[in-house]
Amino acid sequence: MSWRFGTAAVAALSLVILPLSLTPANADDTPSEAPSATPSTPTTTATPSAGETSSAGETPAPTASSSPSPTESTASDPTTDASSDPATQTLIVTFDKAQSDPAKAAEAAVAKVADQVADAQVAKVVPITDSMAAVTLDAPLTDSETTKVEDQVTDLKGVKAAEGAGWFRPTTTDDAYYNLLWNLSSSGTYGTHAEDAWPTSTGANAVVGVIDTGITAHPDLTGSSARIIGGNIIDGYDFITDPTVAGDGGGPDSNPSDPGDYTSREYSSWHGTHVAGIIAAIANNHLGVAGVAPDTKIEPLRVLGHDGGDEQDVITAILWAAGIPVANLPTNSQPVDVINMSLGTTEACGVAMQSAINAATAKGVVVVVAAGNSARPVSTSSPANCNNVISVAATGPSGTLAGYSNYGDSTRQVTLSAPGGANSISAADDILSTINLGNTKPSSPGYAYMAGTSMAAPHVAGAAALLKSIDPSLTYSDVKYLLTQSADATPSCTRCGAGRLNAAAAVRALAGNLTVTPSAAGLQAAAPQISGTVRVGQSLTAETTAGSEATLSYQWYRSGSKISGATGMSYLLTSSDKGKNMLVKVTASLGDQRSIRFSTETSSVAAGVFAKGTPSISGTYKSGRTLRAYKGTWSPSPSSYSYRWLRNGKSISGATKYKYKLTWRDRGKKISVKITASKSGYTTTSATSSSHSVKH
Repeated sequence: MSWRFGTAAVAALSLVILPLSLTPANADDTPSEAPSATPSTPTTTATPSAGETSSAGETPAPTASSSPSPTESTASDPTTDASSDPATQTLIVTFDKAQSDPAKAAEAAVAKVADQVADAQVAKVVPITDSMAAVTLDAPLTDSETTKVEDQVTDLKGVKAAEGAGWFRPTTTDDAYYNLLWNLSSSGTYGTHAEDAWPTSTGANAVVGVIDTGITAHPDLTGSSARIIGGNIIDGYDFITDPTVAGDGGGPDSNPSDPGDYTSREYSSWHGTHVAGIIAAIANNHLGVAGVAPDTKIEPLRVLGHDGGDEQDVITAILWAAGIPVANLPTNSQPVDVINMSLGTTEACGVAMQSAINAATAKGVVVVVAAGNSARPVSTSSPANCNNVISVAATGPSGTLAGYSNYGDSTRQVTLSAPGGANSISAADDILSTINLGNTKPSSPGYAYMAGTSMAAPHVAGAAALLKSIDPSLTYSDVKYLLTQSADATPSCTRCGAGRLNAAAAVRALAGNLTVTPSAAGLQAAAPQISGTVRVGQSLTAETTAGSEATLSYQWYRSGSKISGATGMSYLLTSSDKGKNMLVKVTASLGDQRSIRFSTETSSVAAGVFAKGTPSISGTYKSGRTLRAYKGTWSPSPSSYSYRWLRNGKSISGATKYKYKLTWRDRGKKISVKITASKSGYTTTSATSSSHSVKH
């Protein structure tokens, strides 16, 4: 007997696990515009064939677009949101060191530049600290003028930075599509009210393991369009054992990137990237969207590929995520606080699956699972029907149970519900999050609406991260209690579990019971900074502000790839780093509290520079005698040297050895030797000895 998905058969004991979203995120592989993280106009749309359903019985998928259409929401066009901010008229000048009169120094720095660039005069100067002052001009600057003034003032000696003063508003973020995120909003009735939780918790220091299709590079997640590590994404793992399913040419490895899960019937979904964005898309970065817990870290755990994934891989991922040793795999050095599984199969919860979940919860991990999209009782979908999980049904923007969502009944109730989208004609009724725009293989980053309990579960996982950020010792039972007791009542839906997620109420409930301020947030007050010269042969050092009792650990990355063994506070740049960008992750630990933060990337590593030796020559300067060249002391030691003997400063044909026999042609001429040193990663460098005349 075998379980089937399409035409692929797998053994009866290895179930096929399918993503539970209803909308595949599809777009043109070759967009006409340059890659953009915040496309301001619709690029392409793709709609599955009419009547198409998945083997799990999901309903037809609505159209997905690579960027929200202005017709899909009454919110203003994201590209015009910034126009409501006042034009820049004040610049904040920060100096390298304290000034005796910071106001006078700031005025002197800005006045001439502002006059030359924009014919603007200084109207007011307000000192902020002894090394910082705000300079207000008598007229606003255009965006172009602001950039020029900032750049020119910053270039002045002694000035660390000159920045146009931003315009702040309460609660909401500057993310371009924030007005389209009804699922996070506190202004409506049926969102999660996540933004009201942020003054207390943004999920800092918590880690959510997303067991899904993997991750793609996205500026709203990784802070980059090219690398999958950084920002809110930490190292994960690829657990797919079948190379055919994996589609990346191998079995399990430390690269959880999503190469695309397309089949002959469907485009790639970029499901894991969409789920990750709902949980922890970066807020206040002027890009796209924000997550429920915008400072939480995501550990991508890839188990789904072409046509789904194998249950054994899912079980392995659960155990590994919790820090439990797994045969033939390295132990996870950064165990998660929460697991999100937006996947399922229409089977009973197996013994092995339940055992893995029990082991994870025993380690303090909260396991959140999508209820399923078959419009059937949750008891028919695994792992949502397992014990010790928080199962999540989906609601739409009207707060009612979505028509596709699985639900609770007398046999087994779902834990609670959360926004998953309506799967209606209007895509704006669904959940907007991060995706990739490739049809099959990864292309440029973008955004799309999706609907499904796959989208509902990560809202709850994000809320769990908000709670674990405040108190890392919370157990599965603690988190379940807080979420269910604070949920908004849904009297019209008796099948929605305890009610609809209210993240802000859950955070208030926890914070109200605390007698002391949680110290985890103070483990690392700011992202680490990298100091040092970015050049081969030089050392870089990670500097962070951390509690005195915290234990710090480090991991260095080369253009997004982990460097084996580079786990110290300092790192010596090697030839392998030339032309690459460096990044460091600092983890601060104190008891059961933990903080993980990334630095920003450095500029490209420049070639190393030798400290040149002083070449010299020994021997008698007389025709027929042999001279010998000495290299001198070079640092670092070159891998090779070459010699070139010179007569009156010009090369002597064939004289390329460390010894040279003087001939009659050298009589009365000046002889010297040029030594050239080479080493991988270093600039090839030459040094010439002093010259001596050859006797007649």
